[in-house]
Amino acid sequence: METTQQNDELEIDLLQLLIVIRSHLGAIILSGLMFALIALVCTKLFITPQYVSTAKMYVLNRSGESSTVTSSDMQTSAYLTKDYIELCKTRTVTEGAISRLNLDLTHEELLKKMSVSESNDTRVISISVEDPDPYLAAKITEAITDIASAHIQTITEVQAVHTADQANIPEKPVSPNAKKNALIGGVIGILLAGAIVVITFLMNDTLKTSEEVERYLDLHVLGSIPMKPDERKNKKSKKRKKNKSRR
Repeated sequence: METTQQNDELEIDLLQLLIVIRSHLGAIILSGLMFALIALVCTKLFITPQYVSTAKMYVLNRSGESSTVTSSDMQTSAYLTKDYIELCKTRTVTEGAISRLNLDLTHEELLKKMSVSESNDTRVISISVEDPDPYLAAKITEAITDIASAHIQTITEVQAVHTADQANIPEKPVSPNAKKNALIGGVIGILLAGAIVVITFLMNDTLKTSEEVERYLDLHVLGSIPMKPDERKNKKSKKRKKNKSRR
């Protein structure tokens, strides 16, 4: 019996909580819209757009003087692709690009702006550079590709390193994502407003009905005095006056 009574009380509390959330639904949605707008404005004003330019190199390792490509050549080149990637990240390549373009960057700073990877276990190496200036990103990518190509041929003595795809001038930034940030801001605003409503409801221990007095205080209510409509209006007007005086 006690367990059934506790479950009934819990269901009543949850129902009241849902009613309270529903009554504040407009404010919760408005909070989400405000946070989304704030996130969107902050993204547009305070976050610098970043552009990425990408070039691709094709590395071919041939055996001897033969002009034909054997399966052994292809297998060996695939195994050596990771070596080529590391060679693209050496100081010879980065400092060469810095010197050629007269960049105000260090080796470590340029490494953070660039990424080198292989394309799906092939001998094609992708070199990408991220920068706020799309034209500079393309120039840096092109310089790194040229210097890396010569450096790979010098170190590994491969006979062919070709540029498969020239560095492009990006038209759209890759970051920040304004829509994503606005969506995240909206979700945070809704969750925050909802949490405030729930916490306020849980912290409010005021007994509002005779049923609550009997349930929580175990007291029997002998009677209740209803409030007249005029008294309710006077009470509301007094509250408004107090709020105005506080302001």
